[in-house]
Amino acid sequence: MLDNQQDEKFIKGARIARDQHEGLTENDDLSHLPYDDQVCVKLYFEKMNDHAFMLKVVKQNGRALKYASAGLQNNKEIVTEAVKQNQRAMQYAHADLQGNKDVMKAAERTGGKSRRRRRNNKSKKSRRNKKKSKKRKSRRR
Repeated sequence: MLDNQQDEKFIKGARIARDQHEGLTENDDLSHLPYDDQVCVKLYFEKMNDHAFMLKVVKQNGRALKYASAGLQNNKEIVTEAVKQNQRAMQYAHADLQGNKDVMKAAERTGGKSRRRRRNNKSKKSRRNKKKSKKRKSRRR
């Protein structure tokens, strides 16, 4: 199993390098960052190309595919595992794999139907609750 601390540091480093400081590369000077952030960014650059590490990360958090290297975003195994975990990870997959039949099947199995059913059940419950509350209000008057 993946070390959760390492996983969290990787995601934090990825967010710093990609989201907060766009264009930051592993050769850039990181001295302007706090020490803990420097460690996280270094871990991110070290692990973003590591196939085994990224496979473990996307199995736990499919949307972490966003932080994988371009080569791993084009890796069928990693993308399939990511969309199995979270269908929305498909947006971070390489364009060549977004239309791949196997990847699409994995994404369909993940969320489409089961989430839709849950949403519909919730909406039915909320409709029932609204009807009950209307009846209660009419009884009070």
